Amino acid sequence: MPIKYKYEQLAGKRIFGLDLVRSIAVCAVVFSHTGYERIFGFRYGVIAIEYFFVMSGFLVGEMLVREFYEGSTLKTLYNFWIKRWFRTLPLYYLILILKIFLTPPDAGTTLWPYFFFLQNNIGGISFYTVSWTLVIEEWFYLLMPLLIFLFFRKGIVGSKFLFFATLVIVGENVLRIINVAYRDVPWGGVVGSFPFRFDSFMIGVLIAFVKVNYRSVFDKLASKTNFLIVSFLFLIYLVAYGYSHGGDLESKVWWTRTVAFTITSLFMALQMPFLNNSTFLNNISDSNLIKRWLTWLSLLSYPIYLIHMDFMDVAHTSIHPLNLCINYAVIILISYLLIVFFHQPVTNSRKKFLIK
Repeated sequence: MPIKYKYEQLAGKRIFGLDLVRSIAVCAVVFSHTGYERIFGFRYGVIAIEYFFVMSGFLVGEMLVREFYEGSTLKTLYNFWIKRWFRTLPLYYLILILKIFLTPPDAGTTLWPYFFFLQNNIGGISFYTVSWTLVIEEWFYLLMPLLIFLFFRKGIVGSKFLFFATLVIVGENVLRIINVAYRDVPWGGVVGSFPFRFDSFMIGVLIAFVKVNYRSVFDKLASKTNFLIVSFLFLIYLVAYGYSHGGDLESKVWWTRTVAFTITSLFMALQMPFLNNSTFLNNISDSNLIKRWLTWLSLLSYPIYLIHMDFMDVAHTSIHPLNLCINYAVIILISYLLIVFFHQPVTNSRKKFLIK
């Protein structure tokens, strides 16, 4: 069977600055699951996941703002859900069903929550560990467009939307503070509980809103100086988190379970304008081999994320460099086949289901 989708067809018009971060993030997640979980005391794999959340909010948020800008109808809402879910749900369900058939769950394992993205809160994630991030993501994609549909029927107004986004971000922090204060929920009980994690996505949406409506402000935030200052402060924050209240203490102090999620996401979101606008990064020739490889990693990041832990469990991956390289190469190959022969054809078929 011929390969239908070549690099140019899959890559399309992409922003390499964002692809660069996505490719680094997926590598960080995969490598963190080989035994090296921490750098300077903090779990860099979790930080990488937060980048995915913020970046998803930024990219999807721009689409959300543009499509709902003139007003929201049921048609707008439906089409948004179709376009988003065709990019995430089919591949997730394919991997989930294959996993059920190839690695039957232990006795007593509850599977039905995985089909409704409730496993973080019902039954646990032990059967399909990495799916915890999909729970937060899919519930955000369901609920946030619905809220915008309900509150911005006549169109997105700048000041009202800024208030709305701020209310969501502040509200999530208040909910986490109350939850931690009265129930003493550990860090692990907060990080994957979707009702308390929408602020990371919303911060990304907020930056996307600034890009669409306040372009001059967005361009000022995109300066190299701003990026370097934000990145430096973020690094100091992460090191301080790891050495002081992070690590083994993350479930013993309140701020790591409450406002730390928003602080982390804000640092990341303030890097997005530079990554989006950088002429240095985005003007690199498409023929550049490093750029092509990193773009491929970004394109394959979703299937890589979905399959890497199960593959490494089956392959009994060791930390020997040769063993790691072989296993990573196989993961990338499988991910490529999934993209080319399943994900991309299914994604392209969504046009048939859109209301015109």
